[in-house]
Amino acid sequence: AAALFAGQAMADQATTDSLQAYGVQLSAAQAAAITSAEGQQLVNEIAALVAAQPEMAATIVAAAVNTNPSLSAQIQAAAIQAAPGQEAAIKAAVLAGQKSRILSNGEKIPTSSMPSIGGSGGGTTEVASPN
Repeated sequence: AAALFAGQAMADQATTDSLQAYGVQLSAAQAAAITSAEGQQLVNEIAALVAAQPEMAATIVAAAVNTNPSLSAQIQAAAIQAAPGQEAAIKAAVLAGQKSRILSNGEKIPTSSMPSIGGSGGGTTEVASPN
């Protein structure tokens, strides 16, 4: 049972980390509540965060669904209830999250080009020349 709890705690830390990575401002109390929550309690904490920051609703939902895909329907419903004016943005965020999971299937899609230098196979972070 301890291993199960540890895994759950790590998953919820992932939700907190994801929210912060998406630029969502969390108070220490909010971060602690989200990190310690699981299942429906996590959904409730996400809804409370949406209610407190409705202008960030889509971002909050995207971050939460990204780390908790099995709770996406509950997160979406609770977020819409918490910020009804953001319903379209919330639904779009959930849909985008679902599409990105379908596309990735565990594979990473390159987001930047790494040109080789002198054929050595190395890369640089400089922008490649169009020539």
